[in-house]
Amino acid sequence: MTDVWSGGIAYEWTEEENSYGLVKIENNELKPLEDYKNLMGYLPFITPQVLKMDSYDVQRSPPNCPSTSDKWKAHVNLPPSPSHGACECMVGAQSCTTSELVDNGTVIGEQIGVLCGMVPCDMISTNASQGVYGDYSFCSGREKLSILYGSYAESDTLKCDFHGNAKVVTPTVIGSKDQCAKIPPGSNSPKGVGNKAMANPNINGDTYLLPSIYMVTVMLAFTCSLQMF
Repeated sequence: MTDVWSGGIAYEWTEEENSYGLVKIENNELKPLEDYKNLMGYLPFITPQVLKMDSYDVQRSPPNCPSTSDKWKAHVNLPPSPSHGACECMVGAQSCTTSELVDNGTVIGEQIGVLCGMVPCDMISTNASQGVYGDYSFCSGREKLSILYGSYAESDTLKCDFHGNAKVVTPTVIGSKDQCAKIPPGSNSPKGVGNKAMANPNINGDTYLLPSIYMVTVMLAFTCSLQMF
């Protein structure tokens, strides 16, 4: 039993080991206790307000969020809603991504720590106390690491190694990578080569899908046939 009561329960009817009873049973008879007399002496002075459920219509406004302080560090700005399509698209736009050797969170965390000392990490970072969230702050650890690998090796794929934790890949999305961040939550990015994502074609921008090898072959064959005639 707790030493502090909210007021919802004051007594129980019969006296038990916790000593909250109003009466005590002895020889099949009820013996009023001191708390019973105290309660009966107080009840006549109580005038509760009776309110029917149908007539209850109290309008309450939501409380204001507390301002940021040392004891309350959560900012009023909420993080963006996760967009799986945006993360998938951004990873598909990289020429250097996380390899299959990275199979646990410890390695991912260590590698992100290393990369954040080499390239800007604003796009994947979260600062809840200041209410600042990167465009890809909601992505998984593996996706964040791929984004950082791609940013580091963007100008030179020879940098894409990190003891085998990174691998060189062919991007399935080219053009403006900023378009990936505009893919709304709940919308999957359209599928492209190798079932990777591309930017949403409904978004104005210069992002487009790389043609498949089959389509390139057909186009070349068609061009050759025209030259023969």
